[in-house]
Amino acid sequence: MLNEMDASSLYTLKKTDWRKNRDVVDMKQINVHRVAAVCGMLGLGCAILQNEMIITGAMPDDPLLTMLKIGNSVFSLMVVALLYYYYWLHTLFERIVNHLRRGAVLDTRIPAREILSKRLFWIEAAVCGFHIPPYVTFEIGIVQMSNFSLMRVETFGAVINCLRLYLVARCFTDWILARMPKRHTVATYAAVDLGTSYAFKQLFNGWGGVYYVMVSWTILLGLFGYWFRAAEMTACFFPSTVDDRCVEASAIQWTVDGVNYFEKENDLYMQNAIWAMLVTSTTVGYGDILANTHFSRAVAGGMGLLGIVLASLLTAALSSALQFNMHEMSALLILQREQARRELFLKAVLIVQYWWRVRKKKRLTSRQRKMDMFDLGLKFRHKKRETQVEVEDLAADNSKIDGIALRTKYLETAVEAIADKLWENEMIKDLSEQHHENARRELSVKSPHALLEPYRPPSPSKLKKLVPQSSFSRKVVARVAAHFADAVDKDRGMTHDELDGDREAEGLERQGTMRGFDGKEPFKFKKGWEWRKKRDIIDRKRRRNGLLSSLFGLLGTAASLVENELLIRNEPAESDVMNILKSINSGCSVMCAICVFNIYWLNILFSRVQAHLRRGQALDPDIPLSPIFKDPTYWIETLLCLCHNPPYFTFEFDITNLDNTIVYRSETLLCILNTLRCYLLWRVLTDQILDTLPRRHTVAMFASVKLGKEFAFKLMLNGWGAIWYIAGAWCFFVVLLGYWFRMFEISACGPEFAQTGNPACLEQSAITWTVAGVGTFPQTNNIYLWNAVWGIFVTTTTVGYGDIFPTTHLSRVVAVLAAFVGIVCASLLTASLGSSMQPSAQEMSATLVLHREKARHELLILAQRLIAFWWRRRQGTMTRRQRRLDPFELKMAFKRTLLDTNVEVEDCAGISKKIEQIVHRTKYLQRALDAIADKLWEPEVAEMQRKHQRRHRTTILGGGLMLNHEDEGHAHDEKDAGPNVANMQSMVLNRRNSFIQEARTRMMSRTSAVFSASIHKSMFQSMKSPMAGDPGYQRDIPSMPSSMDGSQNSADREAALQKAFARNHGGGMGMI
Repeated sequence: MLNEMDASSLYTLKKTDWRKNRDVVDMKQINVHRVAAVCGMLGLGCAILQNEMIITGAMPDDPLLTMLKIGNSVFSLMVVALLYYYYWLHTLFERIVNHLRRGAVLDTRIPAREILSKRLFWIEAAVCGFHIPPYVTFEIGIVQMSNFSLMRVETFGAVINCLRLYLVARCFTDWILARMPKRHTVATYAAVDLGTSYAFKQLFNGWGGVYYVMVSWTILLGLFGYWFRAAEMTACFFPSTVDDRCVEASAIQWTVDGVNYFEKENDLYMQNAIWAMLVTSTTVGYGDILANTHFSRAVAGGMGLLGIVLASLLTAALSSALQFNMHEMSALLILQREQARRELFLKAVLIVQYWWRVRKKKRLTSRQRKMDMFDLGLKFRHKKRETQVEVEDLAADNSKIDGIALRTKYLETAVEAIADKLWENEMIKDLSEQHHENARRELSVKSPHALLEPYRPPSPSKLKKLVPQSSFSRKVVARVAAHFADAVDKDRGMTHDELDGDREAEGLERQGTMRGFDGKEPFKFKKGWEWRKKRDIIDRKRRRNGLLSSLFGLLGTAASLVENELLIRNEPAESDVMNILKSINSGCSVMCAICVFNIYWLNILFSRVQAHLRRGQALDPDIPLSPIFKDPTYWIETLLCLCHNPPYFTFEFDITNLDNTIVYRSETLLCILNTLRCYLLWRVLTDQILDTLPRRHTVAMFASVKLGKEFAFKLMLNGWGAIWYIAGAWCFFVVLLGYWFRMFEISACGPEFAQTGNPACLEQSAITWTVAGVGTFPQTNNIYLWNAVWGIFVTTTTVGYGDIFPTTHLSRVVAVLAAFVGIVCASLLTASLGSSMQPSAQEMSATLVLHREKARHELLILAQRLIAFWWRRRQGTMTRRQRRLDPFELKMAFKRTLLDTNVEVEDCAGISKKIEQIVHRTKYLQRALDAIADKLWEPEVAEMQRKHQRRHRTTILGGGLMLNHEDEGHAHDEKDAGPNVANMQSMVLNRRNSFIQEARTRMMSRTSAVFSASIHKSMFQSMKSPMAGDPGYQRDIPSMPSSMDGSQNSADREAALQKAFARNHGGGMGMI
């Protein structure tokens, strides 16, 4: 009893109930990971802060430093405790999974020794638990490459604590896996481990993979940059360090090669270390910052290897992203068919023109004399075959395979239903007799006197109703009934067009108006607004505005470039020429912004027309300004177009970076911003590519895919034309980034600029520059563009000679962009070449046919060798070469080659071609089975129609007459049952193959339960009926008429049926 249970037992049940729930345990693991990551990052922050305090001169006994060490210790111990709890939950989770999968006994009591015996737990505990405890500090002296360096233990602890970042990566993996519903059930079903490896594959796949690669690259740059900075530092220059070894010459003067010495200085700038790791990971290697210790070289080597791995991941992600998905592939194939139709028309025109001039004996044009009519005819036939492909077959291979799977399921269902239909009558007879005997046996046990009473079995028509109908048979009955209905309507004089007109009228009556799907009144177009409802005109206006916006934007950019070049060549900023150029730039900027506004306005109008055509929404061409102003991309484009230096306006400002002072003019910076308008060329290029696709809007609506800029980008980078696109983009970015690099390296303090009165130019940091605090050099402006382009080119190719390297923050940013542009272009080139090198279906077929012919030639050579070997061995005159031969290997090679030669030409095709052949065959089989089923079910549907008409007539005449008709129909069934018994028996004797037996077994298993229940009920009802005890009643089960009598058909009749089927359904002359 529940009230007698102990309260502690109930508490224990509630407490331990979650330990048996897999989802709850998994969620607890995820929460533990999150808390451990937060504690680990807090401890890492304490370690980094205490290290920075030591570097900036804090004493080891500083109270704030001690508090940071205490905080790191607390967080480290918390992480270790959470790790122990996680491993406990993981062990419990494994037991639950083992219990659910294999039925093992679930024991939720996990001893501590089982967790402590795991090696991975101790490794994680050592990594996360390592820290510098409070009031502990010392220094470690290291001699490497004849140089002495000193490292504080706080620095070493901060470097080790950075390894806790893997906790954040684990949380990210949990976040990816938690988004997958029912992943544990799916993993059990698919027998696969959906863990870290699976999450890694999902993460770095597609366009999202490109984003995650860049994020991972950035995080690793910060991590390895911090390690590189710590490895290059020596504690001898810390204010809190007091060590006698720091005054030695090896601690002050360092050397790398033992010949050249330099004075060691600590570079405290984190950005320099990150820059060094960046040029290392991109394999550029300018040589401006070098690794001088063994530890820093190890860090640089690790970053270089990770850079190669990340570049490979970027290539793989781009290759995956450039692949067309199923919907895009379907749209592409349909577009290719439409393009083939257009080309077919052009070739037909050429052929007709040539034929007409030859027939009329007129002089051929120069173009017609150069044409090869045989080649033109071959291309015409090829294009004609492309245009005759059905839309259903224009799909990707994966879609075709899915369609094949669905058709095979349909064929299996159809075969079972047809088999049930063919053997329905005898199955009813056998089952009724079998279940009747079983019922009598059960009744004899319950009531022995019940056997003396006669039993009237149900009629065959009632037994037939008890057979469970499959979905296929119901569809066939509905289809044949529709055929009968069409025939009746045709007899009445109604055509299909009239029926469709009536249905359309009914639909319009339900909808109200053609434009009334959403209940809005149709918009009345004003005079001159008719073009706003035409999609093609709107699309044409969009392309025109895109072309005008790029034209005005590039004209303004050209004016800005000219004024900047004049400024560098000592032209005053207030001169008339400069103001005229600025005025031209202002006017072009305003016109560019107006065109951009028109583009966004037309985009909204185009989307409304599309919604009207696709979903029947009411078309309102009156577009307010609010939807345009709410779009953030519109404001970004408008700012890029309007950003310029107005006339009679100039200024200059100075920036201090890397201990250097540089002065920029407003014309220079705004000119660089004006060059960003080159993105407008991308819109023109994509519009030009999409404009070549015929009927792309209709195809996009049919294939449910967006044919926009991403689709155009994939089209550009698929095929051999991708090489030219990538090469053009590479050259464009080299020139653009080279110009930026040049302008960011030029200071307005140089003699090239006129009237520079900035006081910052008089400072020593503006005259003498330094890089990474090592060495100084006089600042000079390198105004030659080709030098900057050369520096960017060697950066994009990741060569990095080191003759030209960046010396400012902004030029380093440009160099970073150049390095990544080079990596991305190389990845795109690799992906495009890999896609282009794949053979087409025709090339694959030709390759396989050539392989077969080559095998035939090799077969003759092997046969000659075998015959010669057999003959000479029989004669005993074998040569030295024949003695070395292995007869077994020779025979096996002959057999393998013989198999290759036996391949038919039809089978010499690629995977795509074979899939297409299977699709055609399954479609033919489906049509064939549908025709067979229609023929089999046609008598049954006709009988149903006759009964319905008879019932309708008898209902009009009276209820009693209807009963008489039903009795006569039942007697007619019993009368016609006799002559077909012999045919049924002969059919049973002829069916001996395995398929018939299997179909018989399936039919018995499907209908046995239904017949058992129905005959039980009918037998008990017959004992109470008035017919019971009538000695004149003969207990006989009439035989049903057979639905199949193929043994009486002649060969001529069978051939005629096959021809009729082939004519009606497009099949061949083979046996069905």
